[in-house]
Amino acid sequence: MDRPEGASAQRSDRVDFDRRVPLSVLAQEDRPPPLPKPRPGTRKGTLSVVVTCYEMGSMINEAVRSVWDAERQPDEVLLVDDGSHGGETLENIRELERYASKNNLPLKVIRQRNRGLSSARNAGLEAANGEFISFLDGDDIIEPQFYQIGLRI
Repeated sequence: MDRPEGASAQRSDRVDFDRRVPLSVLAQEDRPPPLPKPRPGTRKGTLSVVVTCYEMGSMINEAVRSVWDAERQPDEVLLVDDGSHGGETLENIRELERYASKNNLPLKVIRQRNRGLSSARNAGLEAANGEFISFLDGDDIIEPQFYQIGLRI
């Protein structure tokens, strides 16, 4: 297969077209990107969980409670409400806020107008202070060992 005139040979071209270069050589050339530097003041080993929500109803309650029930509880839980307006979702968020306050559980609710999942995750990422950050959709739940195992790896 010919490349269009002026196109440069990319690494993917070598994989697809030049079988004389062993994949092990190409893999050695691959370098993972450097890890971002933690923000000033970030404590080592801290965990932030960003939970995104748009019109999740009672599922948001189950998602956040599964995070709180984890064997390794996060240092902060950021619930990003991406513009929900339905009564059931808003009531469940208020209930979570009351429960967190009463039981001294980590929860910060970030409210924004509806801009989509990627924007909600970015808002949570921007507000997160943990060394490790986990994302959870508002209709998901985690197993109790999830963070404990994940932080060991």
